[in-house]
Amino acid sequence: MNECRQKSLINNDLLRICPNGVDAALDVDEFKKKVRSGAFPFGTIVIESEEKFDKEMADVIYYLNVLALNRGKTLNDYAEISYQKVMSKKNK
Repeated sequence: MNECRQKSLINNDLLRICPNGVDAALDVDEFKKKVRSGAFPFGTIVIESEEKFDKEMADVIYYLNVLALNRGKTLNDYAEISYQKVMSKKNK
C-alpha cells in the first residue's frame, strides 16, 4: 500500500489528501467488501434523518461524477461496467 493510500484510509479524507481517483476507488471497494461480508468495523449503518442522508448521498454522487468526468467517462459508463461485472460473475 502506498503512502497516499495509507493516509486516505487513516484520515478518511481521501479526496483532499489523496486526489488520486484510483486510490479513491480502491478504498471505496475495500469498504464495500467489508460491509457486504458483515465485517463493517463501525457497526450497523443507521440513517437517522432521510433529509440529511439524501444531502450526503447527493454529495457522494457529485464527487463520483467529478471523478468520472476526470476520466472522460460518465456515471452511466461506470454503471454499465458494474452491470457487466455482475453479469459475468452471475454467469459463471
